[in-house]
Amino acid sequence: MKPDKSRKQLVIDALMQHGKAMTLDQLSNETGILPIHIQQAVSSYDSPVVRVRKKTYDHISHFYPGRLFRFSPTDEELRLGIAYCKGGLEFFFSAWQTNPSSITIQFNEHLYILKRVCKAKEANSYFSGLKKLYTDLRLHPGDDVLFTCVDITTFTFSVSCDRLEKRDALKISIKNRLLADMVEDILKHSYSHAELEMFLVRRYLFTYPFDQPTPPDSLYKAIVKDPRFIFTPRDRISLQDGRVITGDIENMIGLKKYFFHTADGRDILVSIQTDEEFGGKYGWCTECWGRMVWEKNIGWRHANDECEIEEVPKEFWNFTELHTHIH
Repeated sequence: MKPDKSRKQLVIDALMQHGKAMTLDQLSNETGILPIHIQQAVSSYDSPVVRVRKKTYDHISHFYPGRLFRFSPTDEELRLGIAYCKGGLEFFFSAWQTNPSSITIQFNEHLYILKRVCKAKEANSYFSGLKKLYTDLRLHPGDDVLFTCVDITTFTFSVSCDRLEKRDALKISIKNRLLADMVEDILKHSYSHAELEMFLVRRYLFTYPFDQPTPPDSLYKAIVKDPRFIFTPRDRISLQDGRVITGDIENMIGLKKYFFHTADGRDILVSIQTDEEFGGKYGWCTECWGRMVWEKNIGWRHANDECEIEEVPKEFWNFTELHTHIH
């Protein structure tokens, strides 16, 4: 006697039969599984079932085709005929599934096979095999490459060129702001108000409208001048567990207003905790666990003495721009 199907498989079967996204209620009615158990069943990072809107899920094979990613090759990448596995490109190619060893690119009825070359330092890993594709696209420095998913089950993509002189910079900047706003909201609700890139990408890859004709820049390019964020390797992010993320091994993005900048160039997480007796919210340095005070003009600073006890002011929660201040 064959074992009963798992909850995850029942959800997959329902989505494959339906052929498009389904709400939790629809999936529950179809499978007889409680909504909370559906969420638990498909929550693994390599699950082919992804959340595409609030309480709405789809199978990656239905949902992903047609989604675009903007890639801005550097002069080095153009010269070497490679694309580094950073800036979200690798996660777009894999749709956050198991990393494929090769990618198939379609252009003008030709196929190009990209091979993933792994290096000890992940930031140095890259896709090879793009030399001829770059030539056939007639790429020049400053041009962007737009990859469009054709079939994620075979990791097949089509490609086009967005010329520098023809690019709609205003529309791209609007899309960049939308992406940055989405990431800000994710980080607001993150425990450490910072996420490793590989986990952060999973949070927006399927909910951001990448299916629209003009995609945003890669996340790092979209936020590089946005004062709301800190990110490696430009910044050194110190977390509550004592780790200092520098970007040597893995990249991280954080929400700047939850960190304070030190004289030795680190950004240390400030933990905001609620007083159990009085209900006020107070900041604590996660390195020394001393009290912190937030001021609009400078951000966080250590309390001058044990008598200086200041609640986190209301304006902090809506504050988006922070000037660097050395403590």
